[in-house]
Amino acid sequence: MSRCRLECGQESPGFRRGEVQTLTWAASSSIASVIAFPALGLEDLIGLLGLGSVAISFAFQDIFKNFLAGILLLLHKPFLLDDQIFVEGFEGTVEKISMCSTHILTDRRERVIVPNAIVFRAC
Repeated sequence: MSRCRLECGQESPGFRRGEVQTLTWAASSSIASVIAFPALGLEDLIGLLGLGSVAISFAFQDIFKNFLAGILLLLHKPFLLDDQIFVEGFEGTVEKISMCSTHILTDRRERVIVPNAIVFRAC
C-alpha cells in the first residue's frame, strides 16, 4: 500500500473540492425541492432542470460565441497586433486581442472594443 504525504493546502490526487461542492449543492437542492414541493415528482424536477439549462444557454449564447471566436482568432491569427483592420465601420490599428473582444485604436485616437464574433465574421 503506497502512501503519499500532502503539504498543508495541497489537494490529494483525485480529490477536487469544487466538484464535491457542486455535487453536494445539486443533491441538497434536489432534496430540498422535493421536500418543499411534495406534489412535484422526480420527472417534473428533471424537466425543470432541463428548461433551466436551455434558458441559461440562451442567456450566455453571445458570451460563448465571442469566446469561441476569440479562441479561433488567437489560433488562426488572421491579423496581429499593430495591423490595420477594417471592421463594422471602424478602421484602425489592433491594440489588443483578448478572448472575448478585440481592441482597435482608430486614426482619431479613439479606442473601440469590438466583440470577437463580429471580428471573426469580417475576416
